Amino acid sequence: MSKNTLERVKKDKGFRIFDLIVYGVIILIIAVSFIAVFATKNRSPLTGVCVYLDEKLVFEYDFENDKVTVGNDMVVSDTEKSLQVKVSSSYGYNLIIIEKSGSVRIKDADCRGHDCAYFPAITDNNGIIYCSPHRLKITPKNYDDSKVTI
Repeated sequence: MSKNTLERVKKDKGFRIFDLIVYGVIILIIAVSFIAVFATKNRSPLTGVCVYLDEKLVFEYDFENDKVTVGNDMVVSDTEKSLQVKVSSSYGYNLIIIEKSGSVRIKDADCRGHDCAYFPAITDNNGIIYCSPHRLKITPKNYDDSKVTI
């Protein structure tokens, strides 16, 4: 590096105005994306639950009417406050707990890792629970997969 180039680099500022504008635009895009993803979630109360096995509806429960409309034979126990549903298939079983106050979670499963049992309970129309080894998916009633962004 020549002496003139070295002197010019020493006198040069770290950031030019164009650099600051570019960084500001990038920060603005990140902030708008964050707000768009997290502020547009459907936080309305859970009205029902659908359980799919191999993409086929095997169980449905409506919180408003306290009504099981599909898969009545899967109900293990029905108490005043909760409903326990055991979904069995050739892949294994999942024990689902539906609190009639408006939430659903997986209590137990025989898959390796039990990852589905650690999913947070679904309490609004925004989340799903998925058990990959058993090909089981629990969604809110009227859940629209097309609006999901990854």
